[in-house]
Amino acid sequence: MALAFCGLAAASLPAAAADGLVIPQPMPGGFNFPTPGYVIGQWVDANDQTAITGHGWEIWQAMTQPTGQNNLPVWDTWVSEAQIFGQTGPTGTKAAAEGEALGAVRGQLERGVALPQLRPLRIPRQFSHTPHGRNALAATASQGSVIVETERFNDATAIFVSTPQVTPYGTFKVNNGSSLQAYAAAFPANTSTGARAVHDFPETGMETKPVFGYVKATTPTAVPYWQGTGAVNTDNNPAQGYYVQNWNDCVIVDPSNTATSGMTKLSAAPTPGSFFQDPQLSCSSYYTAPIGMFYAFAMTAAQAQGFANANVAAGDMAVLVAMHVSTKEQDPWTWQTFYWQGTSEFETSEGPGSMTGQPAALAAPWNAYAMCTAYSQQVNGQMLVCYNPYLETNPGIPSGITSNCMTCHGMAAVYPAGSQSQTPSYPASYDQPVAFDDPALFGNAMKTDFSWSMADQVFD
Repeated sequence: MALAFCGLAAASLPAAAADGLVIPQPMPGGFNFPTPGYVIGQWVDANDQTAITGHGWEIWQAMTQPTGQNNLPVWDTWVSEAQIFGQTGPTGTKAAAEGEALGAVRGQLERGVALPQLRPLRIPRQFSHTPHGRNALAATASQGSVIVETERFNDATAIFVSTPQVTPYGTFKVNNGSSLQAYAAAFPANTSTGARAVHDFPETGMETKPVFGYVKATTPTAVPYWQGTGAVNTDNNPAQGYYVQNWNDCVIVDPSNTATSGMTKLSAAPTPGSFFQDPQLSCSSYYTAPIGMFYAFAMTAAQAQGFANANVAAGDMAVLVAMHVSTKEQDPWTWQTFYWQGTSEFETSEGPGSMTGQPAALAAPWNAYAMCTAYSQQVNGQMLVCYNPYLETNPGIPSGITSNCMTCHGMAAVYPAGSQSQTPSYPASYDQPVAFDDPALFGNAMKTDFSWSMADQVFD
């Protein structure tokens, strides 16, 4: 895009930290971040999808720039949910210890000092927002998963979330579930639905949710490959619906090949024993690709345990298959979802996104990911669809394959302890926009500025 804004000169990058430590890096200059909210609002009002798509790719290009620290891109230097909310276990529940002293993390971020690089992996917690989802999550945890997630937050978000909020009704921690419930209970009874909310995040705030599959350390491994809802056989495992266990397609990833291109489609079934396929998968159509076409890292024993899967061990590779990315550049945030497609030759036409509009300078492996955006709930009067195939196809997500990020995250809220409703929930459907000030939807809940990461603390 040709737009440029004042004050966006490239930030100077601190020196690399020692091994095992990283200095969280800012978004680099030159990529129009942050773009003023009024400009994004003009794009939305004019339905300028070219500008919106271009900005989504700019965000991706900026956050994936190399930092010179342990071969990490910008986003992977950011702090994890374990560092600002407390350590969580494989099923998304908080461990007995609160992890590092959260206030100390805030101080370290403000001083720009090095922090331990934590990549805690877990079965996606969002599956537990509904009773059906909680049952499905418990079942998944008992047999293990082929997909895990983590969360990463830039400095602006991490400092904001780690800082207690001062209100006329008291001071409250927003990285603690019981304090959030006390915050929600503190509003006077006559407070309007729209005003029952935490303070707004800063405009430079970013939240990300990287999603990973696994590849065995020395054995080519089948990874679920999204080819649209038409390439799903729900008869294989009816309880899993459109989720990865029922996908027809897999890409066999070679962990010894670091080339950044060379994806192929196999015309015949691969030779049995020439690769590993998790027993939960039901692939019948195969592609091959080098691991160099993925962002990947070798897992520690603790990270491997996040899959709760006996087939995953220390030394195996976590491969990035998708990522939600949101920025507070506009009041209802901007929403981008990226998922692995390899090359445009094989990307599905069923969406929810595409590789169209990628900058020519977008480097490998980041150019192997497709993108969809949701900068509004509707486009031309029709509900917008933008979801993460590796998350929202799960049966724990109501109407996930018709969902969009903004509508879903607009429901993020915390209820006072003792309320009839104790947990946040998803929209039952996506056939109309959510009115974020509707008392019939939110009652006495306190909205968390579109942040499920914050609202989820009531589960822990």
